[in-house]
Amino acid sequence: MKKIKILSGIIISIVFFSSCQKIGENKLISPKEIALVESMSNSARNLISTTDTSYANYVVLNFSQLANEINRDSSYNIDAFARFSNGNGQNINVGPIGIGNNIIMNAGADSLYHYQFPLSEGIALFGNSLPIYVTEPNVESRLTNGSTERPQRIMLVPNQIFPISVNFPSSVIDRTAVLPLNWAPDPNNQFGKVQIDVTYYSGLSLSNSTGMPNSVQSLSYQVTDNGNFTIPAADLNRFPRGSYIGISIARVWSTRSVNNVSYVAYVEGRTIPLLVVSSGPLVVDFNVNRILFSYRLNSIVNGGIAPFSYQWRKKLPNSNTWSSIFSTRASFFGSVICETPSQGSNWDIELKVTDNIGNTQSIVKNINISCPE
Repeated sequence: MKKIKILSGIIISIVFFSSCQKIGENKLISPKEIALVESMSNSARNLISTTDTSYANYVVLNFSQLANEINRDSSYNIDAFARFSNGNGQNINVGPIGIGNNIIMNAGADSLYHYQFPLSEGIALFGNSLPIYVTEPNVESRLTNGSTERPQRIMLVPNQIFPISVNFPSSVIDRTAVLPLNWAPDPNNQFGKVQIDVTYYSGLSLSNSTGMPNSVQSLSYQVTDNGNFTIPAADLNRFPRGSYIGISIARVWSTRSVNNVSYVAYVEGRTIPLLVVSSGPLVVDFNVNRILFSYRLNSIVNGGIAPFSYQWRKKLPNSNTWSSIFSTRASFFGSVICETPSQGSNWDIELKVTDNIGNTQSIVKNINISCPE
């Protein structure tokens, strides 16, 4: 899959510095930061091109949302991180960092910065600009004597990925069908792109079914932030039936100061684990069974992903008007009302079936249920 590099010269090395620091030896990076780097690396590195892997001064706003089809506001993690280093790569404390007008973020004992936003406070930042007050390294000596002024940076937070209007898949993914994704575009997206990743969950997959591979190469797409993208079935086919995968969509905003400090806002929405299934195409039919003055319509469904939803409608053959839905069950039991034996019921019957991932098929048949002699 071809990857689109959309910006050169802007540096987001927080995504890369884990590869050049000896985490296990000097413990300069906290476990919380390691998790952040891992969550961002697959997405941000493709949206912002860089060759610098030694740069390690940054302020990061990280917005991560776990969403599903039922409750898209199910879980948020909204954090601010910062790290500054001296010429030897050691963490340094640059004093308090102001976030907006009310939040002060102080360095911990390891000289690393972290602040977790309360939910309402963090959600309010989506799509807004946020002032950051920080004394960057090499700035202190240039401040006027006795001044406590700190430079102000403005960070622009991208819009939320999963508002209520998002059309997102259910808890299963059909590896034999295309997967349409829809989201609300961000007209102020700095780079005009979103990163879409489909990731294999090896541990969960192996627990669900023995014989699963230890790893499967992820799918990665950098696409225009226009609100829609379809993942081809040929790409999804790499994930084995019975395995679990996750889908994420991310936006990034970034700038770099003259003092080589990166300011990054990273917004990601990701799914719960999704079970991979192989359904084949959805095929729909029905038959009619007559029982004295009654009849039963029985749906016949092949392929697709259960559970299914059903809609039955009818109309007279010479009419253009369909009835309202008269049943939503797999089978329908009805009665024939006859005034004389020569009368009967002649109808066009339509059955529409939708499977669990939104595939829909319908069939129309003409049936005649005559009255008994």
